[in-house]
This record gives sequence, C-alpha cells and structure tokens, in this order.
Amino acid sequence: MSSASQILRDANLKVTLTRIKVIQVLSQSATQHLNAEEIHQLLLMSGDEINPRTLSRILFKFQAAKLVTCYCPRGCCALFKLTELG
Repeated sequence: MSSASQILRDANLKVTLTRIKVIQVLSQSATQHLNAEEIHQLLLMSGDEINPRTLSRILFKFQAAKLVTCYCPRGCCALFKLTELG
C-alpha cells in the first residue's frame, strides 16, 4: 500500500497530519467498516485529539475523492471503509 501522504497527493488533497492519522486508522481496520464515532475513539486512544466536526469534514472529503466508501445500513449511522487503492 502507498504511504498515506502519497494517497492524499494522488487524490489532490492537502497532506495534513490529521488526514494521515485518519487514513492510518482506516487502513488498520481494513477488514471492517467503522462509523465516525469509532474512528474518533480510535484516534483518541492513540493520543490524537480531533474535533468530531473536523473528522466529519475529512470523511466527507475522502468520500468525494473516492478514498473511502460509505455504507449506510437501514436504521444505522454511516459506516466508512478505506477504498482498495491501486
């Protein structure tokens, strides 16, 4: 897998530490979908503080750039998974 910063560059997104951390969390959980709250909790557990609104904006931009897929099961919150790249 490419480095997180290269993935962001390839998607024409600005490379920031927060975006890199989100990609790392998603790539470590590649076998399952995570909701925004679970991603937020994993970031907090690893010592990375992020505002939930910032995380939502990042996930929205990732979805628009096709870096993540979003699955919305009936009656549940949106679930995100890193898109298979390359």
